Amino acid sequence: MSRRRSRGRGSSPDRATVCFALAGLVLAASMISPVTSFTTGDLRRGPTAEVVADADGALGIDKAAAVHTGSTCRLVTVTNRFDQEIDVTVALRDDSTHYGSLVVDGLEQGNSTTVTLASGDSRQIDVTVDDDDSYDGETIYYHVTADGSSIDVTATDRRTPIDNSSSAECGLL
Repeated sequence: MSRRRSRGRGSSPDRATVCFALAGLVLAASMISPVTSFTTGDLRRGPTAEVVADADGALGIDKAAAVHTGSTCRLVTVTNRFDQEIDVTVALRDDSTHYGSLVVDGLEQGNSTTVTLASGDSRQIDVTVDDDDSYDGETIYYHVTADGSSIDVTATDRRTPIDNSSSAECGLL
């Protein structure tokens, strides 16, 4: 009796099995590492600028460390370091408008105020926080924008905590 020999490779997996296994590994690896993508991008060539803290930027945004309830406190001081006049708008974010009102030069402005700054000028924007102790521990969010003849700056979601135990720059109502 003769024995038949198989011409296969013994117990090695076939090509289809190897391909499916490799595809599975690639799929699993792609799910493990984070993926970052962009819908659009805009890159303009021009002068380079170093990354600096908000207070030291071309549009200086010096945020207060904290504010108090029942007080008018400094929220932010904005400084124009551009070589032209700009209009700066500070606006409370929609989820922060219930805390109080913005104040400029002692006059309540509501949820938004715009000031004009010459090159090198600064302006303090205050906030009057309602006398409601339940706000203690909350955060006031606001946006700062600046516009000039060739300037368009947007700084969103700046924040200052409401902290009655802090030594914020405030005056009583």
